[in-house]
Amino acid sequence: MCYEDLYRRNGWLPRQHNAFGEEITRRETRFYSVDVDGRPAVDVDVALGFARGKLPHVLFRVKKTGEDVPNDWAMLPQDIVDDIVLKCVENLATVHNGRLDMGSFFYAFLDPPVVGRGYLHGEIRS
Repeated sequence: MCYEDLYRRNGWLPRQHNAFGEEITRRETRFYSVDVDGRPAVDVDVALGFARGKLPHVLFRVKKTGEDVPNDWAMLPQDIVDDIVLKCVENLATVHNGRLDMGSFFYAFLDPPVVGRGYLHGEIRS
């Protein structure tokens, strides 16, 4: 289950998102908490970067909050962090469908101890 913290929407990010390019003219933030079977799993901070009314950049910061999330997924058949981030990307693509740029992309930064997921980036498709 994923919950958005509406009281913190567009609030202060505890981390800087310097990865936005100069073309980004407006930024929005979202804060999500994700649990699995009622137990905390991860917190996801999302920075949305807008340019000329379009959404070309989305940055994710993922922080492990529960012990059920493995630090490294190499020996597991399924990566729960990957599933969570890609579901967030899918939902954002649905919500911002008309505002996606031709080259909209996302990138996920993972806070230690979560490691080994350098593939969590790519194009956002609706």
